[in-house]
Amino acid sequence: MLISLIVLPGTGLRPVQVAEGATLADLAEAEGLSGRQLVLNGQTVPRAQWADTTLSDHLVRGAVEVAALQGSKGN
Repeated sequence: MLISLIVLPGTGLRPVQVAEGATLADLAEAEGLSGRQLVLNGQTVPRAQWADTTLSDHLVRGAVEVAALQGSKGN
């Protein structure tokens, strides 16, 4: 499955191939995103839910977008 991954600051937008059934935890591990806040289709997903959040369950019009944001101090 192809998803859109936005890493800010960082590489910006790029397509990423993930396996069917992949979770946010799988994506975070594969892409080195563990220190970031993950936003799935505009909704922040708490780290405690990453392993239970399957990307293919969140298709919107046939697409999935994940933003990996670097938090700022105090947020």
